[in-house]
Amino acid sequence: MRALQALGLSKYERAVYLALVQLGKTTAQALSDASKVPITAVYPNLKTLAQKGLVQKLSGDPSYFEALDARIALRTLADRESENLMNASDEAAERLEQLERRERQEPQDIVELSYGFHASHQLLGELCARSQKSLHIVGWKFQTSKSKYEVLGFLKRAINNGAQVRLILTDIRPRLKQAVRNFKNAGVDIRFYPLHNFSIIVRDKQECKITLKNPGLENKLNLHITDADLCAALDDYFMGLWKKSKRSF
Repeated sequence: MRALQALGLSKYERAVYLALVQLGKTTAQALSDASKVPITAVYPNLKTLAQKGLVQKLSGDPSYFEALDARIALRTLADRESENLMNASDEAAERLEQLERRERQEPQDIVELSYGFHASHQLLGELCARSQKSLHIVGWKFQTSKSKYEVLGFLKRAINNGAQVRLILTDIRPRLKQAVRNFKNAGVDIRFYPLHNFSIIVRDKQECKITLKNPGLENKLNLHITDADLCAALDDYFMGLWKKSKRSF
Protein backbone atom coordinates (compact mmCIF):
# COMPACT_ATOMS: atom_id res chain seq x y z
CA MET A 1 0.00 0.00 0.00
CA ARG A 2 1.64 3.21 -1.22
CA ALA A 3 0.18 5.31 1.61
CA LEU A 4 1.94 3.13 4.20
CA GLN A 5 5.16 3.29 2.20
CA ALA A 6 4.95 7.09 2.19
CA LEU A 7 4.61 7.02 5.98
CA GLY A 8 7.93 5.19 6.22
CA LEU A 9 6.77 1.67 7.03
CA SER A 10 9.16 -1.06 5.88
CA LYS A 11 8.06 -4.05 3.77
CA TYR A 12 7.73 -6.32 6.81
CA GLU A 13 6.05 -3.62 8.88
CA ARG A 14 3.44 -3.15 6.15
CA ALA A 15 2.83 -6.88 5.83
CA VAL A 16 2.45 -7.43 9.59
CA TYR A 17 0.28 -4.33 10.06
CA LEU A 18 -2.09 -5.18 7.19
CA ALA A 19 -2.44 -8.74 8.47
CA LEU A 20 -3.20 -7.46 11.97
CA VAL A 21 -5.86 -5.05 10.67
CA GLN A 22 -7.50 -7.89 8.76
CA LEU A 23 -7.31 -10.49 11.54
CA GLY A 24 -8.11 -8.27 14.49
CA LYS A 25 -6.77 -9.26 17.91
CA THR A 26 -4.40 -12.16 17.34
CA THR A 27 -1.05 -13.79 18.16
CA ALA A 28 2.37 -13.31 16.59
CA GLN A 29 2.26 -16.83 15.14
CA ALA A 30 -1.06 -16.15 13.43
CA LEU A 31 0.39 -12.92 12.02
CA SER A 32 3.39 -14.82 10.70
CA ASP A 33 1.13 -17.34 8.98
CA ALA A 34 -1.12 -14.65 7.46
CA SER A 35 1.60 -12.19 6.42
CA LYS A 36 4.24 -14.74 5.33
CA VAL A 37 6.73 -12.84 7.50
CA PRO A 38 9.06 -15.20 9.43
CA ILE A 39 8.10 -15.47 13.09
CA THR A 40 11.60 -14.29 14.07
CA ALA A 41 10.89 -11.04 12.20
CA VAL A 42 7.29 -10.60 13.37
CA TYR A 43 8.21 -9.68 16.96
CA PRO A 44 10.73 -6.89 16.17
CA ASN A 45 8.35 -5.44 13.57
CA LEU A 46 5.47 -5.49 16.05
CA LYS A 47 7.76 -3.63 18.44
CA THR A 48 8.53 -0.89 15.89
CA LEU A 49 4.85 -0.66 14.93
CA ALA A 50 4.02 -0.18 18.61
CA GLN A 51 6.68 2.53 18.87
CA LYS A 52 5.01 4.26 15.93
CA GLY A 53 1.67 4.12 17.74
CA LEU A 54 -0.05 1.75 15.31
CA VAL A 55 -0.46 -1.42 17.42
CA GLN A 56 -0.61 -2.43 21.04
CA LYS A 57 0.37 -5.58 22.94
CA LEU A 58 -2.21 -7.20 25.22
CA SER A 59 -1.21 -9.13 28.32
CA GLY A 60 -1.61 -12.86 28.29
CA ASP A 61 0.14 -16.14 27.54
CA PRO A 62 0.58 -16.23 24.64
CA SER A 63 0.64 -12.47 24.06
CA TYR A 64 -1.99 -10.99 21.77
CA PHE A 65 -1.69 -7.91 19.60
CA GLU A 66 -4.24 -5.58 18.03
CA ALA A 67 -4.18 -2.60 15.71
CA LEU A 68 -5.21 0.75 17.15
CA ASP A 69 -7.85 2.86 15.41
CA ALA A 70 -6.27 3.28 11.96
CA ARG A 71 -7.63 6.75 11.19
CA ILE A 72 -6.33 8.22 14.44
CA ALA A 73 -3.08 6.22 14.59
CA LEU A 74 -2.02 6.90 10.99
CA ARG A 75 -2.86 10.61 11.26
CA THR A 76 -0.77 10.82 14.43
CA LEU A 77 2.13 9.06 12.69
CA ALA A 78 1.86 11.41 9.69
CA ASP A 79 1.87 14.44 12.01
CA ARG A 80 4.94 13.07 13.80
CA GLU A 81 6.81 12.55 10.52
CA SER A 82 5.87 16.07 9.44
CA GLU A 83 7.06 17.47 12.76
CA ASN A 84 10.39 15.63 12.40
CA LEU A 85 10.88 17.19 8.97
CA MET A 86 10.01 20.64 10.29
CA ASN A 87 12.47 20.19 13.17
CA ALA A 88 15.17 19.20 10.68
CA SER A 89 14.30 22.26 8.60
CA ASP A 90 14.50 24.53 11.66
CA GLU A 91 17.85 23.03 12.63
CA ALA A 92 19.21 23.56 9.13
CA ALA A 93 17.89 27.15 9.11
CA GLU A 94 19.56 27.82 12.47
CA ARG A 95 22.83 26.42 11.18
CA LEU A 96 22.57 28.55 8.05
CA GLU A 97 21.99 31.64 10.20
CA GLN A 98 25.10 30.72 12.19
CA LEU A 99 27.01 30.35 8.94
CA GLU A 100 25.82 33.78 7.81
CA ARG A 101 27.08 35.31 11.04
CA ARG A 102 30.36 33.43 10.77
CA GLU A 103 30.71 34.48 7.14
CA ARG A 104 30.50 38.12 8.21
CA GLN A 105 33.25 37.48 10.75
CA GLU A 106 35.57 35.29 8.67
CA PRO A 107 37.13 36.04 5.30
CA GLN A 108 36.49 32.64 3.67
CA ASP A 109 33.26 31.98 1.77
CA ILE A 110 31.35 29.18 3.49
CA VAL A 111 28.02 29.82 1.73
CA GLU A 112 27.54 31.00 -1.83
CA LEU A 113 24.16 32.00 -3.22
CA SER A 114 23.07 31.60 -6.84
CA TYR A 115 19.83 31.54 -8.80
CA GLY A 116 18.32 29.51 -11.60
CA PHE A 117 18.60 26.14 -13.31
CA HIS A 118 21.89 26.73 -15.12
CA ALA A 119 23.75 27.70 -11.95
CA SER A 120 22.33 24.63 -10.20
CA HIS A 121 23.27 22.37 -13.12
CA GLN A 122 26.83 23.70 -13.28
CA LEU A 123 27.34 23.24 -9.54
CA LEU A 124 26.06 19.66 -9.77
CA GLY A 125 28.72 18.90 -12.37
CA GLU A 126 31.42 20.37 -10.14
CA LEU A 127 30.25 18.36 -7.11
CA CYS A 128 30.26 15.14 -9.15
CA ALA A 129 33.76 15.85 -10.44
CA ARG A 130 35.03 16.33 -6.87
CA SER A 131 33.24 13.30 -5.37
CA GLN A 132 35.55 10.59 -4.05
CA LYS A 133 33.57 8.60 -1.45
CA SER A 134 29.87 9.44 -1.53
CA LEU A 135 27.36 11.55 -3.43
CA HIS A 136 23.90 11.69 -1.84
CA ILE A 137 21.00 13.36 -3.63
CA VAL A 138 17.39 13.85 -2.52
CA GLY A 139 14.53 15.83 -4.03
CA TRP A 140 14.73 15.17 -7.78
CA LYS A 141 11.68 14.58 -9.99
CA PHE A 142 13.35 14.02 -13.39
CA GLN A 143 11.05 16.71 -14.81
CA THR A 144 13.53 18.10 -17.35
CA SER A 145 14.03 15.27 -19.81
CA LYS A 146 16.62 17.08 -21.93
CA SER A 147 19.08 17.27 -19.01
CA LYS A 148 18.58 13.79 -17.50
CA TYR A 149 21.28 12.11 -19.51
CA GLU A 150 23.75 14.95 -19.16
CA VAL A 151 23.19 14.54 -15.41
CA LEU A 152 23.76 10.80 -15.81
CA GLY A 153 27.16 11.64 -17.34
CA PHE A 154 27.97 13.75 -14.26
CA LEU A 155 27.01 10.90 -11.92
CA LYS A 156 29.05 8.37 -13.90
CA ARG A 157 32.09 10.58 -13.35
CA ALA A 158 31.50 10.47 -9.59
CA ILE A 159 31.13 6.69 -9.76
CA ASN A 160 34.35 6.40 -11.77
CA ASN A 161 36.07 8.43 -9.04
CA GLY A 162 35.03 5.73 -6.55
CA ALA A 163 32.00 7.48 -5.03
CA GLN A 164 28.87 5.60 -3.99
CA VAL A 165 25.98 7.50 -5.56
CA ARG A 166 22.59 7.33 -3.86
CA LEU A 167 19.55 9.14 -5.28
CA ILE A 168 16.13 9.61 -3.65
CA LEU A 169 13.51 10.54 -6.25
CA THR A 170 10.24 12.25 -5.34
CA ASP A 171 8.35 10.91 -8.37
CA ILE A 172 8.28 7.33 -9.70
CA ARG A 173 5.48 7.53 -12.25
CA PRO A 174 5.61 4.80 -14.93
CA ARG A 175 6.88 7.22 -17.58
CA LEU A 176 10.15 7.46 -15.65
CA LYS A 177 10.73 3.71 -15.56
CA GLN A 178 13.21 3.61 -18.44
CA ALA A 179 15.19 6.59 -17.15
CA VAL A 180 15.39 5.02 -13.70
CA ARG A 181 16.56 1.75 -15.24
CA ASN A 182 19.30 3.57 -17.18
CA PHE A 183 20.54 5.30 -14.03
CA LYS A 184 20.52 2.03 -12.09
CA ASN A 185 22.42 0.26 -14.85
CA ALA A 186 25.10 2.98 -14.58
CA GLY A 187 25.57 2.16 -10.88
CA VAL A 188 23.27 4.74 -9.23
CA ASP A 189 21.32 3.35 -6.25
CA ILE A 190 17.79 4.80 -6.44
CA ARG A 191 14.90 4.92 -3.97
CA PHE A 192 11.66 6.92 -3.62
CA TYR A 193 10.38 9.23 -0.89
CA PRO A 194 7.71 11.95 -1.27
CA LEU A 195 9.21 15.40 -0.68
CA HIS A 196 8.45 18.75 -2.25
CA ASN A 197 10.03 22.11 -3.12
CA PHE A 198 13.67 21.43 -2.27
CA SER A 199 16.62 19.23 -3.12
CA ILE A 200 19.86 18.45 -1.29
CA ILE A 201 23.14 17.13 -2.68
CA VAL A 202 25.95 16.18 -0.29
CA ARG A 203 29.48 15.34 -1.50
CA ASP A 204 31.76 13.32 0.78
CA LYS A 205 30.13 14.97 3.84
CA GLN A 206 32.29 18.01 3.02
CA GLU A 207 30.33 20.04 0.49
CA CYS A 208 26.66 20.36 -0.36
CA LYS A 209 24.06 22.17 -2.41
CA ILE A 210 20.56 23.02 -1.20
CA THR A 211 18.15 24.16 -3.90
CA LEU A 212 14.82 25.75 -2.95
CA LYS A 213 12.13 25.24 -5.59
CA ASN A 214 9.09 26.81 -3.98
CA PRO A 215 6.55 27.85 -6.63
CA GLY A 216 6.52 31.32 -5.10
CA LEU A 217 10.16 31.87 -6.09
CA GLU A 218 10.83 33.48 -9.46
CA ASN A 219 13.94 31.27 -9.91
CA LYS A 220 15.45 28.33 -8.08
CA LEU A 221 17.59 29.47 -5.15
CA ASN A 222 20.86 27.55 -4.73
CA LEU A 223 22.94 27.47 -1.57
CA HIS A 224 26.46 26.09 -2.05
CA ILE A 225 27.81 25.18 1.40
CA THR A 226 31.34 24.10 2.34
CA ASP A 227 30.93 23.94 6.12
CA ALA A 228 31.88 20.34 7.00
CA ASP A 229 29.73 20.18 10.17
CA LEU A 230 26.56 21.26 8.38
CA CYS A 231 27.31 18.97 5.43
CA ALA A 232 27.77 16.02 7.78
CA ALA A 233 24.45 16.86 9.50
CA LEU A 234 22.67 17.01 6.14
CA ASP A 235 24.26 13.70 5.17
CA ASP A 236 22.85 12.18 8.38
CA TYR A 237 19.44 13.61 7.45
CA PHE A 238 19.75 12.02 4.00
CA MET A 239 20.62 8.60 5.46
CA GLY A 240 17.59 8.81 7.75
CA LEU A 241 15.37 9.37 4.71
CA TRP A 242 17.20 6.62 2.82
CA LYS A 243 16.29 4.05 5.46
CA LYS A 244 12.62 5.04 5.20
CA SER A 245 12.56 5.27 1.42
CA LYS A 246 10.93 2.79 -0.96
CA ARG A 247 13.00 0.96 -3.52
CA SER A 248 11.86 2.38 -6.86
CA PHE A 249 10.08 0.10 -9.31
